[in-house]
Amino acid sequence: MFNPNDIIDGRYLVEAEIGQGGMGVVLRVLDQTDGTPLALKYCPSTEEEQLRRFEREVRVMANIEHENVMPVLSNNLGNRPPYFTMPLASGSIADEIAAGLSEDEGLEIFRRICSGVQAIHNAGSTHRDIKPLNAMRLPDGRIVVTDLGLAKLEARDTTTLTQTAQFLGTRAYCAPEQLLPGGSREADARTDVYQLGKTLYEVLTGESPALIDPGRLPRGMGYVVERATRELPAQRYQTVGALMDAIATYTLGKGPGASPSQAFDAALDEAKALLKANRYRQENLEALASLTLPFAEDSKVLLEQFERIPNEVLSVMSRNIPEALRALLSAYCVALEDAVEGFPFEYAEVIAKKMRVVFGEANAPAVKALALRAALIAAVQLNRFAAMDVFDAMLVAVADGNDALAVADMLHEEIDRYRVVANRVPRAKLHLSLRPVYDLLQASQ
Repeated sequence: MFNPNDIIDGRYLVEAEIGQGGMGVVLRVLDQTDGTPLALKYCPSTEEEQLRRFEREVRVMANIEHENVMPVLSNNLGNRPPYFTMPLASGSIADEIAAGLSEDEGLEIFRRICSGVQAIHNAGSTHRDIKPLNAMRLPDGRIVVTDLGLAKLEARDTTTLTQTAQFLGTRAYCAPEQLLPGGSREADARTDVYQLGKTLYEVLTGESPALIDPGRLPRGMGYVVERATRELPAQRYQTVGALMDAIATYTLGKGPGASPSQAFDAALDEAKALLKANRYRQENLEALASLTLPFAEDSKVLLEQFERIPNEVLSVMSRNIPEALRALLSAYCVALEDAVEGFPFEYAEVIAKKMRVVFGEANAPAVKALALRAALIAAVQLNRFAAMDVFDAMLVAVADGNDALAVADMLHEEIDRYRVVANRVPRAKLHLSLRPVYDLLQASQ
């Protein structure tokens, strides 16, 4: 609609088009009153709904004054086409990701994005289209969240502008609820948390978050991304602040002069103190699990630190933070395979007893299967019959069908170790879903 050298509203000289999307076109312009280069966004559509959506974007942005939200410098919504101006960015965060970021750089950028999104939430809005392309670097170094064309201001406004079956957003980043009929209309802060989780993955890995591979993430960060991007909104971090707290916990032991052991000790001491008062705090338990993971760089140290977690605390973790515990137990099993043979034979019983506690309290099939795996590794690697007894008792106790399927998968993966102890438990005592693994071993003999 505008070409280079056009003058908009008698003031803005068009230099070039620099961006285009479903909600508007962005131009680089020169403010002829003072010679300042700016970005000007206008709505090329004449459809009433698109015009109203554009006007809403301007209202949302103009009502937020925060260093991490793109400011509106001027606007003319009565013009046709309507437009607003903003500072001219030096580039997007997507550009910086493509150029390569260190972990520290990526996390600092992500914190600024979160700060901007939090400001949007505090202003009573939801962004609904968070991605690296919608976070910009200004010439003064600030990072700002922009492109609020899909922002939801209030229920009355959104009901008018979002049709029941309409999808809004970018599919690689969108939350599952946005794909449901009416999902975009019902999106809330937890939808933005999901998109922030996808953005965090891309910032740290440089890869598209369409398919998340936890193995590409730094140790301890996999759980943060996993929780932020859970299918059900009620299971995610409920606020951006909670997500930022999880990031802060992760970085606690990584700064200059910081000690991972001190951070772990502080979280462990708090868990013990709460336990004495018959209380727990989920954030503390999640922090404890997260702060244990960095020790996986040295398998022996991870085993030693895990042993310091009281069984009573493990019991509470098993019931209340299964996903965080699953991430920790996965690393724990790897450490056992790597280093347990360097421990005394009786150490297998310590492990088996801890795993019996986890197994008995857990409701998640994956956690039960990992508890059995850890007990099996310790019992077989250290050839400790007392630990084998504990494994046998846990195996016989598998009664739920979902638990049995998870355990059967584990036994297939650990078939060589299971072969050592399989004949200790008669076939008839095994859950029906476990018997095929037993039969497979018998047939191979």
